[in-house]
Amino acid sequence: MKKMKFDAAIIGGGVVGSAIAWKLASKGAKTVLLEKDDICSGASCTNPGFCVLSYRENALTMSLALRQQRQWESLQDEIGDVEYEATGGLIPLTDESQEEALSKLCSHAKKLGLDDIGLISAKEAINLEPALSETRIIGACWCPGEGRVNPFKLNLRMADKAKSLGAKLMPHTPLEKMIVENGRVKTLITPGGEIEAELVILATGAWTKDAAKMAGVSVPVFYERGEAMVSMPVAPLLKRIITDGALFTGAPDERGFVIGAALTQTKDGNVVIAQATTRPSNYDKSNTLEGMKRVAERALYLFPTLNELEIIRMWSGLVSYTADKQPIFGIYRDIENLFIVNSFHSAIAISPLIAEMVADYWKTGIIPQEAKAYTPNRFNT
Repeated sequence: MKKMKFDAAIIGGGVVGSAIAWKLASKGAKTVLLEKDDICSGASCTNPGFCVLSYRENALTMSLALRQQRQWESLQDEIGDVEYEATGGLIPLTDESQEEALSKLCSHAKKLGLDDIGLISAKEAINLEPALSETRIIGACWCPGEGRVNPFKLNLRMADKAKSLGAKLMPHTPLEKMIVENGRVKTLITPGGEIEAELVILATGAWTKDAAKMAGVSVPVFYERGEAMVSMPVAPLLKRIITDGALFTGAPDERGFVIGAALTQTKDGNVVIAQATTRPSNYDKSNTLEGMKRVAERALYLFPTLNELEIIRMWSGLVSYTADKQPIFGIYRDIENLFIVNSFHSAIAISPLIAEMVADYWKTGIIPQEAKAYTPNRFNT
Protein backbone atom coordinates (compact mmCIF):
# COMPACT_ATOMS: atom_id res chain seq x y z
CA MET A 1 0.00 0.00 0.00
CA LYS A 2 1.19 3.48 -0.88
CA LYS A 3 2.71 5.37 2.09
CA MET A 4 2.75 9.16 2.43
CA LYS A 5 4.17 11.48 5.07
CA PHE A 6 2.89 14.94 5.98
CA ASP A 7 3.30 17.58 8.64
CA ALA A 8 -0.46 17.72 9.10
CA ALA A 9 -3.43 15.61 8.07
CA ILE A 10 -6.96 17.06 8.24
CA ILE A 11 -9.98 14.80 8.29
CA GLY A 12 -13.03 16.58 6.89
CA GLY A 13 -13.43 18.74 3.80
CA GLY A 14 -16.08 21.15 5.06
CA VAL A 15 -15.55 24.84 5.59
CA VAL A 16 -13.45 24.39 8.76
CA GLY A 17 -11.27 21.61 7.34
CA SER A 18 -10.68 23.50 4.10
CA ALA A 19 -9.81 26.68 5.99
CA ILE A 20 -7.33 24.76 8.15
CA ALA A 21 -5.70 23.25 5.05
CA TRP A 22 -5.33 26.74 3.58
CA LYS A 23 -3.86 28.30 6.70
CA LEU A 24 -1.49 25.40 7.38
CA ALA A 25 -0.24 25.39 3.80
CA SER A 26 0.27 29.15 3.96
CA LYS A 27 2.59 28.63 6.93
CA GLY A 28 4.64 26.05 5.07
CA ALA A 29 3.15 22.85 6.48
CA LYS A 30 3.09 19.85 4.18
CA THR A 31 -0.64 19.23 4.40
CA VAL A 32 -3.16 16.63 3.29
CA LEU A 33 -6.94 16.97 3.48
CA LEU A 34 -9.04 13.79 3.55
CA GLU A 35 -12.77 13.87 2.80
CA LYS A 36 -15.01 10.81 2.51
CA ASP A 37 -17.25 12.48 -0.11
CA ASP A 38 -16.81 15.66 -2.15
CA ILE A 39 -15.24 18.78 -0.73
CA CYS A 40 -18.13 20.83 0.74
CA SER A 41 -20.56 17.93 0.92
CA GLY A 42 -21.53 17.87 4.61
CA ALA A 43 -23.01 20.55 6.86
CA SER A 44 -21.17 23.31 4.97
CA CYS A 45 -23.19 22.75 1.79
CA THR A 46 -26.47 22.87 3.71
CA ASN A 47 -25.68 26.14 5.51
CA PRO A 48 -27.57 29.34 4.58
CA GLY A 49 -24.35 31.35 4.91
CA PHE A 50 -25.38 33.57 7.81
CA CYS A 51 -22.48 35.57 9.25
CA VAL A 52 -23.96 36.14 12.68
CA LEU A 53 -22.80 38.19 15.63
CA SER A 54 -25.93 38.49 17.75
CA TYR A 55 -26.24 34.93 19.01
CA ARG A 56 -22.61 34.12 19.71
CA GLU A 57 -22.53 32.25 23.01
CA ASN A 58 -19.04 32.91 24.36
CA ALA A 59 -16.22 35.43 24.30
CA LEU A 60 -14.04 33.36 21.96
CA THR A 61 -16.55 33.00 19.12
CA MET A 62 -17.74 36.61 19.51
CA SER A 63 -14.16 37.84 19.30
CA LEU A 64 -13.55 35.75 16.17
CA ALA A 65 -16.80 36.91 14.56
CA LEU A 66 -16.07 40.58 15.20
CA ARG A 67 -12.57 40.19 13.76
CA GLN A 68 -13.82 38.35 10.69
CA GLN A 69 -16.47 41.01 10.15
CA ARG A 70 -13.61 43.43 9.42
CA GLN A 71 -11.72 41.01 7.18
CA TRP A 72 -14.16 39.89 4.49
CA GLU A 73 -12.83 42.33 1.90
CA SER A 74 -9.22 41.28 2.43
CA LEU A 75 -10.22 37.60 2.45
CA GLN A 76 -11.89 38.00 -0.94
CA ASP A 77 -8.82 39.80 -2.24
CA GLU A 78 -6.81 36.72 -1.28
CA ILE A 79 -9.02 33.79 -2.29
CA GLY A 80 -11.61 35.31 -4.65
CA ASP A 81 -15.25 36.37 -4.49
CA VAL A 82 -17.36 34.57 -1.87
CA GLU A 83 -20.37 36.89 -2.32
CA TYR A 84 -20.08 38.46 1.11
CA GLU A 85 -22.69 41.14 1.70
CA ALA A 86 -23.15 43.22 4.84
CA THR A 87 -26.93 42.97 5.04
CA GLY A 88 -27.51 43.36 8.75
CA GLY A 89 -29.39 40.76 10.75
CA LEU A 90 -33.01 41.02 11.87
CA ILE A 91 -34.80 38.81 14.40
CA PRO A 92 -38.59 39.42 14.21
CA LEU A 93 -40.46 38.93 17.49
CA THR A 94 -44.04 37.73 17.62
CA ASP A 95 -44.75 37.48 21.35
CA GLU A 96 -43.56 38.78 24.71
CA SER A 97 -41.60 35.65 25.61
CA GLN A 98 -39.46 36.18 22.52
CA GLU A 99 -39.01 39.84 23.40
CA GLU A 100 -37.82 38.87 26.87
CA ALA A 101 -35.42 36.24 25.49
CA LEU A 102 -33.95 38.65 22.95
CA SER A 103 -33.57 41.39 25.54
CA LYS A 104 -31.38 38.98 27.52
CA LEU A 105 -29.52 38.00 24.35
CA CYS A 106 -28.74 41.66 23.61
CA SER A 107 -27.40 42.18 27.13
CA HIS A 108 -25.24 39.08 26.85
CA ALA A 109 -23.93 40.12 23.42
CA LYS A 110 -22.98 43.56 24.73
CA LYS A 111 -21.04 41.94 27.58
CA LEU A 112 -19.13 39.94 24.97
CA GLY A 113 -18.16 43.08 23.08
CA LEU A 114 -20.95 43.53 20.52
CA ASP A 115 -22.07 47.11 21.07
CA ASP A 116 -24.21 47.60 17.98
CA ILE A 117 -27.27 45.48 18.78
CA GLY A 118 -30.66 46.21 20.31
CA LEU A 119 -34.42 45.82 20.24
CA ILE A 120 -36.42 47.97 17.85
CA SER A 121 -40.13 48.62 17.28
CA ALA A 122 -42.29 46.81 14.73
CA LYS A 123 -42.41 49.98 12.63
CA GLU A 124 -38.61 50.22 12.60
CA ALA A 125 -38.41 46.54 11.64
CA ILE A 126 -40.76 47.10 8.69
CA ASN A 127 -38.61 50.00 7.50
CA LEU A 128 -35.63 47.64 7.48
CA GLU A 129 -37.51 44.69 5.97
CA PRO A 130 -40.67 45.86 4.17
CA ALA A 131 -41.84 42.32 3.33
CA LEU A 132 -42.52 41.60 7.01
CA SER A 133 -46.12 41.61 8.23
CA GLU A 134 -46.38 44.55 10.63
CA THR A 135 -49.59 43.18 12.17
CA ARG A 136 -47.89 39.94 13.23
CA ILE A 137 -44.74 41.23 14.95
CA ILE A 138 -44.34 43.23 18.13
CA GLY A 139 -40.78 44.30 17.41
CA ALA A 140 -37.41 42.88 16.44
CA CYS A 141 -33.76 42.58 17.37
CA TRP A 142 -31.49 44.44 14.96
CA CYS A 143 -27.75 43.84 14.47
CA PRO A 144 -26.42 45.94 11.58
CA GLY A 145 -22.99 44.28 11.53
CA GLU A 146 -24.23 40.90 10.34
CA GLY A 147 -24.18 39.65 6.77
CA ARG A 148 -24.20 36.65 4.51
CA VAL A 149 -21.73 34.71 2.40
CA ASN A 150 -22.05 32.02 -0.26
CA PRO A 151 -21.06 28.90 1.72
CA PHE A 152 -20.22 26.86 -1.37
CA LYS A 153 -17.89 29.51 -2.76
CA LEU A 154 -16.24 30.09 0.61
CA ASN A 155 -15.60 26.38 1.17
CA LEU A 156 -14.40 25.62 -2.36
CA ARG A 157 -12.26 28.74 -2.72
CA MET A 158 -10.44 28.01 0.55
CA ALA A 159 -9.85 24.44 -0.59
CA ASP A 160 -8.56 25.68 -3.95
CA LYS A 161 -6.28 28.16 -2.20
CA ALA A 162 -4.90 25.37 -0.03
CA LYS A 163 -4.22 23.30 -3.14
CA SER A 164 -2.49 26.22 -4.87
CA LEU A 165 -0.18 26.49 -1.86
CA GLY A 166 0.79 22.83 -2.08
CA ALA A 167 -1.79 21.05 0.07
CA LYS A 168 -2.87 17.64 -1.19
CA LEU A 169 -6.65 17.29 -1.41
CA MET A 170 -8.03 13.74 -1.29
CA PRO A 171 -11.82 13.76 -1.74
CA HIS A 172 -13.66 10.42 -1.81
CA THR A 173 -11.05 9.09 0.58
CA PRO A 174 -12.68 7.95 3.82
CA LEU A 175 -10.66 7.34 6.93
CA GLU A 176 -10.87 3.59 7.56
CA LYS A 177 -8.64 3.16 10.58
CA MET A 178 -6.22 4.97 12.89
CA ILE A 179 -3.23 3.15 14.25
CA VAL A 180 -2.18 4.56 17.62
CA GLU A 181 1.18 3.72 19.15
CA ASN A 182 2.88 5.14 22.23
CA GLY A 183 0.29 7.86 22.72
CA ARG A 184 0.36 9.11 19.12
CA VAL A 185 -1.62 8.56 15.96
CA LYS A 186 1.03 6.80 13.91
CA THR A 187 -0.84 5.92 10.73
CA LEU A 188 -4.10 6.77 8.99
CA ILE A 189 -5.40 3.95 6.83
CA THR A 190 -7.37 5.05 3.76
CA PRO A 191 -8.30 3.52 0.39
CA GLY A 192 -5.71 5.85 -1.12
CA GLY A 193 -2.85 4.61 1.02
CA GLU A 194 -1.29 4.89 4.45
CA ILE A 195 -0.67 8.38 5.79
CA GLU A 196 1.67 9.45 8.55
CA ALA A 197 1.39 12.97 9.96
CA GLU A 198 2.92 14.86 12.85
CA LEU A 199 -0.46 16.45 13.58
CA VAL A 200 -3.86 14.84 12.90
CA ILE A 201 -6.83 17.22 12.95
CA LEU A 202 -10.42 16.06 13.23
CA ALA A 203 -12.70 18.59 11.53
CA THR A 204 -15.38 15.98 11.03
CA GLY A 205 -18.48 17.76 12.35
CA ALA A 206 -21.35 15.42 13.15
CA TRP A 207 -19.13 12.38 12.54
CA THR A 208 -16.50 13.38 15.12
CA LYS A 209 -17.59 10.89 17.77
CA ASP A 210 -17.14 7.98 15.37
CA ALA A 211 -13.88 9.33 13.98
CA ALA A 212 -12.44 9.79 17.47
CA LYS A 213 -13.39 6.22 18.37
CA MET A 214 -10.89 5.02 15.76
CA ALA A 215 -8.19 6.43 18.01
CA GLY A 216 -9.78 4.97 21.14
CA VAL A 217 -11.05 8.39 22.19
CA SER A 218 -14.53 9.15 23.53
CA VAL A 219 -15.84 12.68 23.03
CA PRO A 220 -19.47 13.70 23.73
CA VAL A 221 -20.28 15.07 20.29
CA PHE A 222 -23.85 14.68 19.07
CA TYR A 223 -25.79 15.98 16.09
CA GLU A 224 -29.11 17.40 15.04
CA ARG A 225 -30.76 17.65 11.66
CA GLY A 226 -31.83 20.95 10.15
CA GLU A 227 -34.21 20.94 7.18
CA ALA A 228 -34.39 23.74 4.63
CA MET A 229 -35.56 24.62 1.11
CA VAL A 230 -34.87 27.13 -1.65
CA SER A 231 -36.99 28.86 -4.26
CA MET A 232 -36.59 29.73 -7.91
CA PRO A 233 -34.83 33.08 -8.42
CA VAL A 234 -37.22 36.00 -8.00
CA ALA A 235 -37.02 39.78 -7.92
CA PRO A 236 -35.58 41.24 -4.70
CA LEU A 237 -37.88 40.54 -1.77
CA LEU A 238 -35.65 40.28 1.31
CA LYS A 239 -32.89 42.68 2.30
CA ARG A 240 -31.54 41.14 5.51
CA ILE A 241 -30.66 37.82 7.03
CA ILE A 242 -33.73 36.85 9.04
CA THR A 243 -33.75 34.63 12.12
CA ASP A 244 -37.13 33.91 13.70
CA GLY A 245 -37.51 34.92 17.35
CA ALA A 246 -39.37 31.63 17.85
CA LEU A 247 -36.05 29.80 17.54
CA PHE A 248 -34.89 31.39 20.80
CA THR A 249 -37.83 30.25 22.90
CA GLY A 250 -39.13 27.06 21.34
CA ALA A 251 -38.41 23.73 23.00
CA PRO A 252 -38.85 20.51 21.01
CA ASP A 253 -42.53 19.65 20.65
CA GLU A 254 -44.12 16.24 21.17
CA ARG A 255 -42.83 15.15 17.74
CA GLY A 256 -39.31 16.36 18.52
CA PHE A 257 -39.43 19.37 16.20
CA VAL A 258 -38.15 22.89 16.83
CA ILE A 259 -39.69 25.09 14.13
CA GLY A 260 -38.72 28.60 13.10
CA ALA A 261 -38.19 30.62 9.93
CA ALA A 262 -34.67 31.63 8.97
CA LEU A 263 -34.55 33.32 5.58
CA THR A 264 -32.24 35.09 3.20
CA GLN A 265 -32.21 35.93 -0.49
CA THR A 266 -29.07 35.05 -2.42
CA LYS A 267 -27.22 37.22 -4.88
CA ASP A 268 -28.94 35.31 -7.71
CA GLY A 269 -32.41 35.88 -6.23
CA ASN A 270 -33.12 32.48 -4.69
CA VAL A 271 -34.91 32.65 -1.34
CA VAL A 272 -33.47 30.20 1.20
CA ILE A 273 -35.92 29.17 3.92
CA ALA A 274 -34.96 27.17 7.01
CA GLN A 275 -35.42 25.41 9.41
CA ALA A 276 -37.04 22.44 11.09
CA THR A 277 -34.68 20.92 13.65
CA THR A 278 -34.85 17.36 14.99
CA ARG A 279 -32.44 14.82 16.45
CA PRO A 280 -32.40 11.77 14.18
CA SER A 281 -30.52 8.51 14.50
CA ASN A 282 -28.06 6.80 12.15
CA TYR A 283 -27.04 10.06 10.45
CA ASP A 284 -30.44 10.32 8.75
CA LYS A 285 -30.44 13.35 6.43
CA SER A 286 -33.83 12.77 4.83
CA ASN A 287 -36.44 15.52 4.70
CA THR A 288 -39.81 15.26 6.37
CA LEU A 289 -43.09 16.49 4.95
CA GLU A 290 -44.16 17.75 8.36
CA GLY A 291 -40.98 19.71 8.95
CA MET A 292 -41.01 21.51 5.61
CA LYS A 293 -44.75 22.20 5.78
CA ARG A 294 -44.46 23.78 9.20
CA VAL A 295 -41.43 25.88 8.23
CA ALA A 296 -43.31 27.14 5.17
CA GLU A 297 -46.30 28.06 7.34
CA ARG A 298 -44.09 29.96 9.76
CA ALA A 299 -42.28 31.78 6.95
CA LEU A 300 -45.61 32.83 5.43
CA TYR A 301 -46.88 33.99 8.81
CA LEU A 302 -43.99 36.46 8.96
CA PHE A 303 -43.79 37.17 5.21
CA PRO A 304 -47.24 36.70 3.60
CA THR A 305 -46.06 38.08 0.25
CA LEU A 306 -43.83 35.04 -0.24
CA ASN A 307 -46.88 32.87 -0.96
CA GLU A 308 -46.14 32.66 -4.69
CA LEU A 309 -42.61 31.31 -4.30
CA GLU A 310 -41.87 28.17 -6.29
CA ILE A 311 -39.74 25.79 -4.23
CA ILE A 312 -37.21 23.90 -6.34
CA ARG A 313 -35.19 21.96 -3.79
CA MET A 314 -35.30 20.73 -0.21
CA TRP A 315 -32.44 19.34 1.84
CA SER A 316 -31.26 18.65 5.34
CA GLY A 317 -27.89 18.73 7.06
CA LEU A 318 -26.41 17.36 10.25
CA VAL A 319 -24.87 19.87 12.65
CA SER A 320 -22.77 18.83 15.64
CA TYR A 321 -23.09 19.98 19.21
CA THR A 322 -21.39 18.98 22.44
CA ALA A 323 -22.75 17.91 25.82
CA ASP A 324 -22.17 21.40 27.24
CA LYS A 325 -23.12 23.24 24.00
CA GLN A 326 -19.65 24.76 23.72
CA PRO A 327 -16.90 24.22 21.10
CA ILE A 328 -14.11 21.69 21.24
CA PHE A 329 -10.67 22.97 20.36
CA GLY A 330 -7.36 21.37 21.20
CA ILE A 331 -5.24 18.26 21.70
CA TYR A 332 -6.70 15.20 23.37
CA ARG A 333 -4.56 14.52 26.45
CA ASP A 334 -3.88 10.80 25.88
CA ILE A 335 -2.93 11.21 22.21
CA GLU A 336 -0.43 14.00 21.85
CA ASN A 337 -0.93 14.64 18.13
CA LEU A 338 -4.74 14.36 17.85
CA PHE A 339 -6.32 17.80 17.51
CA ILE A 340 -10.12 18.09 17.66
CA VAL A 341 -12.03 21.07 16.22
CA ASN A 342 -15.79 20.80 16.63
CA SER A 343 -19.11 22.49 17.38
CA PHE A 344 -18.22 26.11 16.63
CA HIS A 345 -21.74 27.46 16.15
CA SER A 346 -22.14 29.23 12.77
CA ALA A 347 -18.60 28.21 11.88
CA ILE A 348 -19.08 29.46 8.30
CA ALA A 349 -18.56 33.02 9.52
CA ILE A 350 -15.42 32.37 11.58
CA SER A 351 -13.76 29.41 9.84
CA PRO A 352 -10.69 31.35 8.58
CA LEU A 353 -9.88 32.51 12.11
CA ILE A 354 -10.51 29.08 13.66
CA ALA A 355 -8.04 27.81 11.08
CA GLU A 356 -5.49 30.47 11.96
CA MET A 357 -5.52 29.25 15.58
CA VAL A 358 -4.87 25.68 14.42
CA ALA A 359 -2.07 26.77 12.11
CA ASP A 360 -0.50 28.84 14.88
CA TYR A 361 -0.63 25.78 17.14
CA TRP A 362 1.21 23.74 14.49
CA LYS A 363 3.87 26.43 14.30
CA THR A 364 4.25 27.23 18.02
CA GLY A 365 2.69 24.42 20.03
CA ILE A 366 0.63 27.01 21.92
CA ILE A 367 -3.17 27.11 22.32
CA PRO A 368 -4.49 30.69 22.59
CA GLN A 369 -5.43 31.57 26.15
CA GLU A 370 -9.01 32.38 25.19
CA ALA A 371 -9.42 28.93 23.60
CA LYS A 372 -8.02 26.84 26.44
CA ALA A 373 -11.40 26.47 28.15
CA TYR A 374 -12.64 24.47 25.17
CA THR A 375 -10.14 21.64 25.40
CA PRO A 376 -11.61 18.17 24.71
CA ASN A 377 -10.12 17.12 28.04
CA ARG A 378 -12.76 19.06 29.98
CA PHE A 379 -15.09 16.11 29.53
CA ASN A 380 -12.68 13.69 31.23
CA THR A 381 -11.79 15.48 34.44
